[in-house]
Amino acid sequence: MSMCAYCEAPVAVRRGAGAAWDVYLFACPECLNVSLLRNRSNGVWADRLETEPDIREVLPPGSIPAEILGRLRKAADDLPLLPEVCQRVVALAHDPLSTMTDIAHAINQDPVVATKVLRLANSVAFGGTQEITSLDQACTRLGLKEIVRTVQAIAYSGLYRSTRPSVRETLQALWRHTVATSEAAHEIARLKCPESADEMFMAGLVHDLGAVLLINIIAHSPVTLASRLRNEPEVAHNFEVKYHALAGIHVVSERNLPNTYAFTTFFHPNPADVPAPEYREPVLLVRAAERLAEACGYGFDGGPEAVRAEDPDMAGLALSAEDLERVQTQVTGAVETLLEVVSI
Repeated sequence: MSMCAYCEAPVAVRRGAGAAWDVYLFACPECLNVSLLRNRSNGVWADRLETEPDIREVLPPGSIPAEILGRLRKAADDLPLLPEVCQRVVALAHDPLSTMTDIAHAINQDPVVATKVLRLANSVAFGGTQEITSLDQACTRLGLKEIVRTVQAIAYSGLYRSTRPSVRETLQALWRHTVATSEAAHEIARLKCPESADEMFMAGLVHDLGAVLLINIIAHSPVTLASRLRNEPEVAHNFEVKYHALAGIHVVSERNLPNTYAFTTFFHPNPADVPAPEYREPVLLVRAAERLAEACGYGFDGGPEAVRAEDPDMAGLALSAEDLERVQTQVTGAVETLLEVVSI
């Protein structure tokens, strides 16, 4: 049995990783470090990431960061489950025997989701000049892929809700950034790797879930060291930016998401650090999508910053100035339509 490269805890490969894999990111539930697993002929071997320090050595025991990160796994486990309708619709979309009627029936089991899908189908963006009132008609108008993306967005929007006024605004800003990033990732993929467009939309949806986790940990901490950050929002934000990728991969692990999302979630802040060439493109794509979202005014960390074709993040994907303009135009229109429908 393979063991964590840091603390030698047993390694468990996520079921969602797929039947065949050569490299795999493992987030250790014991020491919280991330190891790179290599599937070789003589077994599975775990290596440390050369660009990442041992988290236990940089966070002194008893410190605020150590206290917060020590709650990662429980907080990831406590995140609300996604609506069953989302899982059902995705399963039907991958079933060659299913029909639009089957999908409409599945959506109809959740009145909230059904209402939002109808609202989107009747929006101006989808030619809603003639009102439709049935889900069968809505599914036909939207098309299978748009339905799946919409239902996924509706499902994940629930993770960005809070009854606490102090964090509601922060989560709303993060949600807007997330939707814009997922739309940009989808549009970039349509240009560069069309077969991965839907996968990249999903990668955009989950790329900052670690920030959601950290925001919730700080917001709900009892009266301890960590609770002090509630009175220091700038310090809390800097902490969330610094450690959201680490927190995010633990969410990916807890939710049994595919290996691609582990790489895009953990490495999107620093694409140059990706240790596996086969995952460099999706990581670069999510990073480019995030920057384009920020350029469109949907930033979470700082204000709008122009992007250029010669920027490393864009050049790595061979995105031209025309490509960037097209993506930004598409994002601006699509995001506002989806945000209006998928309100939180």
